[in-house]
Amino acid sequence: MIQAVTVGAFLIACVLSFLRPGWALALVLSMYTAEQALQASSGVFVRFTWLANLCIAAVAGLSALGCLQRQEQPFVGYANRVWLVLMGLYVWSSVSLLWTPSFESALGFTTWGLPYLILFMLVSPLLIDGLDDLKGFLGAYVVWGTVLALVILANPAFEIRDGRLTISIAASLRSNPLATGEHGGLLMVICVLLRPESRPTLWAVIRVIGFLAGLVLALRSGSRGQLLFAGMASIVLLPFVQRSRNVFAFLGTVIVVSILLFGALLIADQVLDFEGLKRWDASTLLTGSAVRSSNAMDILRAFARDPVAWLIGLGFNAFPFYSPAVTEGYSHTLFVDVLTELGLPVFLVFLWALWITFGSLRSVAKAAPTESGRVSMLVLAALLLYEVLLVNKQGNLWLAFPFFLLAVLAQRIADRERAFGGLVEDDDSDVGEEGDDAPPDDLERTRARLNG
Repeated sequence: MIQAVTVGAFLIACVLSFLRPGWALALVLSMYTAEQALQASSGVFVRFTWLANLCIAAVAGLSALGCLQRQEQPFVGYANRVWLVLMGLYVWSSVSLLWTPSFESALGFTTWGLPYLILFMLVSPLLIDGLDDLKGFLGAYVVWGTVLALVILANPAFEIRDGRLTISIAASLRSNPLATGEHGGLLMVICVLLRPESRPTLWAVIRVIGFLAGLVLALRSGSRGQLLFAGMASIVLLPFVQRSRNVFAFLGTVIVVSILLFGALLIADQVLDFEGLKRWDASTLLTGSAVRSSNAMDILRAFARDPVAWLIGLGFNAFPFYSPAVTEGYSHTLFVDVLTELGLPVFLVFLWALWITFGSLRSVAKAAPTESGRVSMLVLAALLLYEVLLVNKQGNLWLAFPFFLLAVLAQRIADRERAFGGLVEDDDSDVGEEGDDAPPDDLERTRARLNG
């Protein structure tokens, strides 16, 4: 029964994607989780492991073609500055195959990631036209993401092995629990921060269900970082969403977050087995952090010893050559990888692109014409913060597509709102200020004096 519900829900989401591009973007960002849900529901998706991703890519491509017809000058904001920098990272990483000491593994990552590069960086940016489409995407992710989390939790094919929720794909191959954990974290962040204007009571119920489903999914996947980072991103952005301007409002936010965290602890004791709870032991957490730190230091030491690498990098995926951690295919810290494997100049340009992204999020949130638009940009900022934390815990250049896509979308929305949305930025306003509280311009002051 649950298998039929899973496939049926996926087909409905695909149909809605043709009508509303936000649904297509929700499918893309939940693709790795949806793939596992479909593989647990039908042998066809196990036999042809590429089929689920191909279906989502085809749906996104057709939806993007519809956007080309619907949008005004759709390529305005497409190849924006952030997009150019991030695409430049992939070009330079491909060039660095000429000198990387780990050519075979680096080439394997590159060839494997090319189809995903096309989907995430070339096709998916077209699915968002502006703030209205962003709101549609966030709502779609809450609905689709909640259904996806619930069918996974209800499907007996998902089993907990060594504290992680996975399915068996082949005799010696199991699914990646980090993908389901990441989806749970994304769902939690959106459900905490989103404030839909229409049907608030209905949306409140959906958000509560979605938050709980995402929380349980993240817990059962054994993905500690996903859960912690989702909480951190929500805590950082919640005061801005709530317009917390005084100590009492801030304390109220802290109390709400504390209640949520306490509830998470209670739920963890109910939904995790011994191995799952053991992963949250302090010593286990410290051991995991020590491994990540050791990986980063291995590649940083090799980088420091080679002055030529300061300029051009050690070469993409050089980490396995320089690190004794033979079971680790990469350092799991994207920022360290970009610095050491692609070089200091590339790293600085990368940081510049992230600064631009932050500025775009801030400026649009400040000048958004509606409250829902302001909140939507803050939710996008929280999702981007969540992904920034994740890619520096489990990241690799060819695995960071959700992070890069969100950054590109932030800049695209800013460019298109300035070009077509009538966005007027006010440097004196604040993200948390109401439009009516902003100081009037000179013309309004003159009218006020005349009327007085």
